[in-house]
Amino acid sequence: MLQLTKASLAEFPALNGQSTLQAGDMFVFPRGLVHYHLNCDAKNSAIAISAFGSANAGINSVPTTVFNTGIDDGILAKSFKLSRPGLHPKPNIDR
Repeated sequence: MLQLTKASLAEFPALNGQSTLQAGDMFVFPRGLVHYHLNCDAKNSAIAISAFGSANAGINSVPTTVFNTGIDDGILAKSFKLSRPGLHPKPNIDR
């Protein structure tokens, strides 16, 4: 669950356009939905409160659910502290 207490806008692109939250909104993520939060207002900070549904939140394989999904490469590069070319390394064929 995520409650946005201060923000002008937050985007969740995995939700096919139904992803805009504003201050005071709450959202419950389906279990296993890989997501990220982005404050689109560079002049104002965002504050969010999040909680898990249980003490054992489980795990997901991030590479298979994040890369090549349509999330902007610029956002992924910043999130993982990589260059854009580093997001899609060429396979090593010399093995």
